[in-house]
Amino acid sequence: MIVYLFLVASANLGLGLALAAWLGHRYQAAIGNDPWAEMDLLMGPVGQDTDEPFSASSRSAQTGSETPGYHTASEDLASQVEGFGNLVTDTCDQLRRSEGTGDTEALGDRLGFLLAATQTHLEDRGPTCQRLLGATPDDESWNALRRDLRSAVRFQDAEIELLVRGIAAAEQDRLRESCPSLVMQVSRLASATHHLRDTLTGLRIAAAQDGGGSPAPSMEDNDRLTGLVNRANLERQLRAWWESGAATSRRLEFALLDLDQFTQANARFGYRLGDEILRAVGHLLHQEAGARATVGRWSGQRFAVVSPDADPQQTAALADRLRQVIEATTFCEGEREIRITASCGVAEAMPEDSPTALFDRAENAAREAKRYGGNRTFSLKGGFPSPVVRADSPVASRKVPLSRPANPAASAPSEPLAQQV
Repeated sequence: MIVYLFLVASANLGLGLALAAWLGHRYQAAIGNDPWAEMDLLMGPVGQDTDEPFSASSRSAQTGSETPGYHTASEDLASQVEGFGNLVTDTCDQLRRSEGTGDTEALGDRLGFLLAATQTHLEDRGPTCQRLLGATPDDESWNALRRDLRSAVRFQDAEIELLVRGIAAAEQDRLRESCPSLVMQVSRLASATHHLRDTLTGLRIAAAQDGGGSPAPSMEDNDRLTGLVNRANLERQLRAWWESGAATSRRLEFALLDLDQFTQANARFGYRLGDEILRAVGHLLHQEAGARATVGRWSGQRFAVVSPDADPQQTAALADRLRQVIEATTFCEGEREIRITASCGVAEAMPEDSPTALFDRAENAAREAKRYGGNRTFSLKGGFPSPVVRADSPVASRKVPLSRPANPAASAPSEPLAQQV
């Protein structure tokens, strides 16, 4: 006991003494190791300045013939983050089920495993980040990606620190009462980890499309969760559209649908149920759009609708109808009924465009829709977002049961966008 308390104090973790001794005992029994003797490794990366691993000197020091390519490193980091994210999501679901049971021993075991996994994740993540960013090209586009990754890592670190301090604030005999707060903190860590995963998706796409090497083999054409076309596939088709010269004589519209307050929904219902909602929404959008557009999952709770040879009014009307379909749908899990809404932004592709620039404009329009309260559609006209008038045609309400199998017959078109008519 004295050794535990000394280690906790010397590591300056700010952990409650009673919980430190008790949870340390449960943690040791679970993994056969002394948790608190190594706990400084868990908190170390949180308190350190994360600029150093991403600095130019770090990149130059790591470049060379033995440096792994950033394709492989990005896949390694994505795999690490995905595995950790799944564990955090599982832990969050387990804590939800444990609320009110009074089984503090089981709660302690789950928190102990989470702390152990978090320590392992931080130990693995640091070197892999260094390896990845040490191999990336030193140009402006990659500098932006490095900044995004640094920000996502800091976000995850901040949530890890809050969770550890939240566990510290709990007491052994009141852990049951602390469970709702711990559920919220673990859910926030899951959200930060999913944000890091989505950031890595953008970096992996850049690595796959860079001329320095072949695309990473695991960059599939379809999103694993929804079965829809994924972002990498959409960007590839959009680039092919411009390269074919179609943009000089044909129109292409891009709509972004962003589910409103979905982070709060995940925190309230759990990420497993959130994933089922995303799957059901993807199925609805694919079903409703039909052959008029290609529907894909861009990232997280964002869906993209790409319409070749459609004018802005047609695409805006389609996007708003898709928004209304989401609004009119009740998602059911047992006796629980869940309603969600979406904000939409529509933008037209220009001959000199890029997928990133087109997405940014649609995102700006969707952001304006959220600024006005969400659950509405804005279209970018003349550089300024303007609201889309709601269509007169009614949308029938419906109930959709969750836990529906993913739709493998995704909305991926059978031919490239440039060949669609």
